[in-house]
Amino acid sequence: MRLGWWEDSPTTHRSLRDAMASALTRTVDVDEDTGVPPVLSLPRLADGVVEHGMTALGAAMGQIPLHPTPRGWELDAHASLLFRRARGHLRELLDLTGEMLGEGRLGDGGRVMVHVPGPWTVGAQVEYRGRPVVADRPAFRDTALTLAAVTLSACSSPDFTLPAWPTVTDDAGDDLPAGATMTSATADPSSAGTSASAPPVGSLPPDDRTAAERVPQIIDRGRLIVGVAQSLNGLGFRDPVTGDLAGFEVDLAREIARDIFGDPTKVDFRYVESTRRDDALTTGDVDLIIRTMTVTRDRQDEIEFSTPYLTTGTAVLAMRDAGIDGSDDLAGRTVCVARDSTSARRVWTEIPHGDVLLTQTWPDCLMAAQRHQVDAVFSDSAILAGLRAQDPHTEFVDLPSPTVQRYAVAAASSASGRDTAGLIRQVNATVERIRDDGTWRRSYDRWLRQYLGPADPPPLSYRTEAQSADLARSRAEIRGDRTREEQR
Repeated sequence: MRLGWWEDSPTTHRSLRDAMASALTRTVDVDEDTGVPPVLSLPRLADGVVEHGMTALGAAMGQIPLHPTPRGWELDAHASLLFRRARGHLRELLDLTGEMLGEGRLGDGGRVMVHVPGPWTVGAQVEYRGRPVVADRPAFRDTALTLAAVTLSACSSPDFTLPAWPTVTDDAGDDLPAGATMTSATADPSSAGTSASAPPVGSLPPDDRTAAERVPQIIDRGRLIVGVAQSLNGLGFRDPVTGDLAGFEVDLAREIARDIFGDPTKVDFRYVESTRRDDALTTGDVDLIIRTMTVTRDRQDEIEFSTPYLTTGTAVLAMRDAGIDGSDDLAGRTVCVARDSTSARRVWTEIPHGDVLLTQTWPDCLMAAQRHQVDAVFSDSAILAGLRAQDPHTEFVDLPSPTVQRYAVAAASSASGRDTAGLIRQVNATVERIRDDGTWRRSYDRWLRQYLGPADPPPLSYRTEAQSADLARSRAEIRGDRTREEQR
């Protein structure tokens, strides 16, 4: 697939207003055979009339990482949350376009163009042979003050004065992350998806069959389809330089593909939000979910889990200047959790807190903390380690009795009408192998050890025949209840 990238071009206009307006329509076609988009450039006058100081000021106020070049000011590769989101949105957009058009059409000489519509509007539109295919929302929609706003305001009067600094507000209800809701400290915990759960049972142990005998349909398809995260640093995220998926969970997916096909690249990654993990499995959109999915007994009624691949524990992350040194300091403070997560259930009983912000994603919790809309984030230590890596001004808060949780690979249960027992046994064979040959430790040390410290693989967990029979009965009862409900 040959990619084209339209970027904002330098202009010869002496009027700043005309220069900005021109940048919305004038573009330069830049070929990128590598598939890695170039940096975004700001419009500037050919003779350098645009003041660098104004540019730097606007970028600083908007928290946009820039550096000067002979062609203008350009966007730096940066570890910030905003930059990772921007690159991730654009890469996801290309992946989606490839799925919609199909490999055959992309290879017939047609060109896929990515259009960024204007200065610091990093939302993009993909066009194929001149026709729009799909569009993405602006990735920098949360920037406090864009450079475009600064430069356009400078054009309104010949006697330009710097705009007043934004007024900081402590109102946590102002401009919350998309889809987020604030829940009162006195609200019914059921609004966060809380429920009691019995201890989980083990998984299905590997058998003596070959991969071709365990997963013949996947072998015939020629690739494994896995749902992962693309914004959880260290676990599953887009590398800001290469645009490729990377992380501990991505490594595990590739090892599973290696054992099935003899080739770790024969895996298709699909980005799945945490709130859609169950649906993606039951509808057959993916074969597996490897996305920070904690094994619980309630989930086992709907989903088949592998033996755990990572042990983690509940933890709290706060900004260094939040004045939170221990769990007692959380009393009356606003805490953020992701909706429908196990943390959204446990926050009501495990730590003191005030109001609770429920977000769509964990990076949204970090953004809310950076905006002082929440005081702390409550989640698993593995997830929080990735957030901490993105912001050096955050720190872990010690909890007296953190709850141990274990992540496992998830597949649809056989009760859903799909025979996934062989697939889970195949996954467990891979988990056992990477424990024994050192692959697990190498991946953990690369992605997670820096913030979580040294660790060992979790113990293998397999269920007995009696436990399998009890689980089958429980699944049948739930399926029967659902059928009767649908017939009413």
